[in-house]
Amino acid sequence: MPLAGFLVGLLCALANSLLSLVGLSFLAPVSFLAVEGINHLDGLADFGDSLFAPRSRKRDAMKDLKTGAGGTVFVVLWVLAISISASRMSLPELFVFSLFAEVSAKSGMLLAITFSRPAWEGMGSYMMEYASKGATLLVLAFAAVVSAVVQLISGYGVLYAFAFSLVVSLLVMAYSHRTFGGVSGDVFGAINCFALASYLVFPLVKFRFPF
Repeated sequence: MPLAGFLVGLLCALANSLLSLVGLSFLAPVSFLAVEGINHLDGLADFGDSLFAPRSRKRDAMKDLKTGAGGTVFVVLWVLAISISASRMSLPELFVFSLFAEVSAKSGMLLAITFSRPAWEGMGSYMMEYASKGATLLVLAFAAVVSAVVQLISGYGVLYAFAFSLVVSLLVMAYSHRTFGGVSGDVFGAINCFALASYLVFPLVKFRFPF
């Protein structure tokens, strides 16, 4: 999955670089949706509807085909977060973060697939049947090492952004387990969107890093 994220991220990074060259980097959300599709964003919308629904209707809100106010708010915030962040990056920074944001998003999904239980039967539960904890930890460790190398070479905080996005993914997982007793395909999509946006927003946080 992180390898697929790298390939998807490469396409998004190239598209966003072209947008940056013509002063349209704020359209970065469009490139992510054009390459990745809207399935994950649909999961984010369903997750948003569920979050704002009464406790007795949270599961029904997640499965409802209609998008409510909560889902609309989440989608709008996702678009704004990526658009604002991308518009404030230099071209090289935008390329690097667009590339590895997709790796991070897929890593967050992989983390949820491997270390969660299904909330109900569906696409998510089918994917979880093939999860391997050992393989997942190895892949995440490799992604962290690559991020560390890129950070040392470029000076961009990609390793810190990777860690931050995984923490966000774990928080979404924890909420889903507490609310639904597990995760679903919509939650996987929401995690992808949360991880992607949090990774791209992280450069706006101006900390002094130790290296």
